Amino acid sequence: PFAMNALDCMENGTPKRANPSNVQAGEARHSLDLKPDGLTHVNFDMVQMGVGGIDSWGSWPLEKYRLHASPRTFCFTLRPVVN
Repeated sequence: PFAMNALDCMENGTPKRANPSNVQAGEARHSLDLKPDGLTHVNFDMVQMGVGGIDSWGSWPLEKYRLHASPRTFCFTLRPVVN
């Protein structure tokens, strides 16, 4: 029930962080802070590169989990559902 821009939003400026190497801009918004907008949002991701680096502080994912730029094709079909 949340738009992608609501999920990705950073707000309230950038607080001081215990780990100075964390350079994320803004303060993360948590799902409990979000209010549903009454719509159904469907997001399609063709691929996803790793879930983080090997140390969680800015390193790239291991080479075998990286996605390099290349032509890709992505298709999907939406069909109405009758209850």
